[in-house]
Amino acid sequence: MANDGPVDWGVNVAAEDFSEKTRKPRRSRESEKPALDLLDEDNRSSLIDDSLFGDPLSDSLGSGQESSQAGSKASGRASGRARSGRGSSRGAGGRRRAGSFGGEKAESREEPSEMTPERQERFAKNIVLQQLSMSMKSRQQLAKKLVEKNVPGDVAIKVLDRMEEVHLVNDETFAHMWVESRHGNRKLGKRSLQRELREKGIDEELAQQALENVSEEDERDACHVLVQKKLGVSSPEESTRVQVDDSAPWETRQAQLKEREKQVRRLVSMLMRKGYSGSLAMAVVSEYV
Repeated sequence: MANDGPVDWGVNVAAEDFSEKTRKPRRSRESEKPALDLLDEDNRSSLIDDSLFGDPLSDSLGSGQESSQAGSKASGRASGRARSGRGSSRGAGGRRRAGSFGGEKAESREEPSEMTPERQERFAKNIVLQQLSMSMKSRQQLAKKLVEKNVPGDVAIKVLDRMEEVHLVNDETFAHMWVESRHGNRKLGKRSLQRELREKGIDEELAQQALENVSEEDERDACHVLVQKKLGVSSPEESTRVQVDDSAPWETRQAQLKEREKQVRRLVSMLMRKGYSGSLAMAVVSEYV
């Protein structure tokens, strides 16, 4: 039966708002760009023709046929997707197993210690390529991932050295892109950036070179952006300052001073957590409070 009464659009509007809020933001940070996309044509050809890894890189990035055959014998329903390297296959136990870059599956249940040296290198290569296909990584990050997968140390070093030769792994480039991304998007100061680079295993000299791209003026501007966002203003003039009335009774003035100190402390602490010095934080905050 048709309803002639007024239509309540509240549910639809709420659903649209919820959809907008939960929609995943586009990835714009340079440091999350897949390292494979950054490889120039000469180095890509070099890696494809490299006999160290046995299978060509084009097979590694395209087919995944060898690793999917075991699963497709038990179930042919996912064999097409497994050969494309984008889907997954079902093994004899019915479990879905992730596709690979080709050659040896990075998620193979066979321990690397049971593999031949050639298969160990292929297995390690696929782990590295899988990691780099998601975002750039430092050498230490990739080395830790290989250790988690029980790849022998000498094999890991050999594979990572080769990846550095073709510039798929480059700590200098990684450091510059990390600083540009984290300072530009998260407004982090040099102290926080330096700590993060150290955690990623970046050499101190390379880290300092990357941090030189962030000037004192850049840090000051970032502090202003953070404070303005916190206060909901677009300039110091728009900030509502806590006024201290010298002619007011002592109790009133004391309450006003405490409120001002509380606001200053909160803003300065926020900036220092972002990696800015206390002196810079206080200088910027004093323009707003």
